[in-house]
Amino acid sequence: MKRIGLLIALLGAVLLVVAALGQWTALGDFRTYSVRDWEKFDPETVPLWRSMTDLQAETDRHLPENPSEPDVMTSLQETIAKRFTVGEGVHNVFSNWIQWGLGRVHPAFLHVWSPELLVAKGQSMHCDQASYLLMTLASQRGILTRHVGLGGHVVMEAWYADDWHLFDPDMEVIPLGPDGDVLSVDEVAQDETALKKYFGRYPEMVGIVGSRENNTFVSLPVGARFDWKGNLLAYVEKITEFLKFVIPLVMIGVGFWMMRSGGHCPRSE
Repeated sequence: MKRIGLLIALLGAVLLVVAALGQWTALGDFRTYSVRDWEKFDPETVPLWRSMTDLQAETDRHLPENPSEPDVMTSLQETIAKRFTVGEGVHNVFSNWIQWGLGRVHPAFLHVWSPELLVAKGQSMHCDQASYLLMTLASQRGILTRHVGLGGHVVMEAWYADDWHLFDPDMEVIPLGPDGDVLSVDEVAQDETALKKYFGRYPEMVGIVGSRENNTFVSLPVGARFDWKGNLLAYVEKITEFLKFVIPLVMIGVGFWMMRSGGHCPRSE
């Protein structure tokens, strides 16, 4: 029993060190991807903007004195474009060893769901991650938003001026109509000229954005993702961010208790 206790304590110590290294060193940084020629990404922003507060402060630097909702949304998206490249942010063994282990069962657990984590430890984001980050930043400024699944791509819409307006931080697209207003998802889908103008960089995107029959709009509850599985997995990730430290500590405690108990069992008479 002492030997088993020692092994449990050692394993707990290893996992605790892994979690600590991932939390406070670059070992926990998420995977990065090469920059596409059209991206506005500036690598110098990565070490400077490591929190939501940093992104909001940078956004404020480019806003007029009395900004409108489209001013705020455009500036927020520009900030995200300068800070991130395109590519899925995924966990590694150091960032969250529990998520990494669960990812051996299903890759969805490797996907980073928290926008705060992506800003703190990431440089690349998938379309749903970028859209949800923009949603979160906009919501912090009191702008109503919703997550939109397009059956192969994810964007978000902001509600102002009595209508929804499409913002796509992943493709760095803000589609404008003839009057200069930002179009909605449905308006873009029905405007072939706008589709080709804003999404023609990748022909497959024209079909994805242009097809309306498989779109998923989630307005309520506020801040929900377009997919119920994403909402559930985001809660799992939040819990494991806590457990990745707690489980090793419990293992160490149990291991030491087993070693101290010495494996002696009361004799039966």
